[in-house]
Amino acid sequence: MKISIVVPVYNVENYLEVALDSILAQTYQHYEVIIIDDGSTDSSPSLCNKYLTDKRFNYYRQANQGQSVARNNGFEKATGEIVYFFDSDDLLRKDAFSAWISEFSNEDVKAILFNADVFYDGGANEFKPSYHRQKTNETKIYKSDEYFAKSLGKGCYFASPCCYVARKAILEENIFLPNIIHEDELYYFQIFAANQHSISVMSESFFLRRVRDGSIMTSSKIEKRIDGYTEVLLGMVKSQSNVKNKKVNLVMSNILRQIVLLYANASNNDSARFVPLSSRLNIWKLYFSAVRFVPIDFKLMMLATFPDYYIYKFNRKVK
Repeated sequence: MKISIVVPVYNVENYLEVALDSILAQTYQHYEVIIIDDGSTDSSPSLCNKYLTDKRFNYYRQANQGQSVARNNGFEKATGEIVYFFDSDDLLRKDAFSAWISEFSNEDVKAILFNADVFYDGGANEFKPSYHRQKTNETKIYKSDEYFAKSLGKGCYFASPCCYVARKAILEENIFLPNIIHEDELYYFQIFAANQHSISVMSESFFLRRVRDGSIMTSSKIEKRIDGYTEVLLGMVKSQSNVKNKKVNLVMSNILRQIVLLYANASNNDSARFVPLSSRLNIWKLYFSAVRFVPIDFKLMMLATFPDYYIYKFNRKVK
């Protein structure tokens, strides 16, 4: 059984070699590596070239279009039955592939979800994500929509594609939405919440996530995060008709809350005025389309998306 590892690369010269070396160190050797260089301007291309003497490594370069497009292009080139998306500044445990292949020997299993451990680089230790799915040491089989809802209820929900590996067949009808951040949330939702695939949930940590200054998630501006979450939520609302387990509405509620909090944070800094009126009206369209499942206070939405109005009222009272 062949694994295709898709590796988007963009200006990661300080981390790339150790990441690719963790693939070379795998005890299971039947794989291909598809490196998509997203227009790097550092020494990443020359570092990638060092690995091309190994015929399993393939290198492609594209104009800078973002991680989503790089992943989508890499997926199109994948020839393995199993596909894994790997970030070029992180690490893998050397027995990861062999453990996954063992689980995939059960033909009913369409995807494997697993844990990750976090390590800090460059002092970026204020961002403290958790990637642990369950406290027990056992591996369990679930229906994907059932586990989606369960993980939300247990507070162990996360959507990173580096923390699951899947058969190519179940991924083919989906793409990573381009030109936004938080695109992982919609991709994960469409694959797992809107389907009833048999999935294996493992309690082991096979992935080592590097948290560093300058990465996408530690450097993104508020407006980009708001735009990304908004596009994700729009996609979820459109996909909702395919979701049988209504408990997964919790994830849409949580994302809408994130948007509201981001707007509120901007308003606290008196900087929400940068948000165009069209964007604010868009969030209100989302609110009214989602109000049937999202218990968010109307006044909080007003304060978060139209802080200018409240600032104006407050100033008038003061005068």
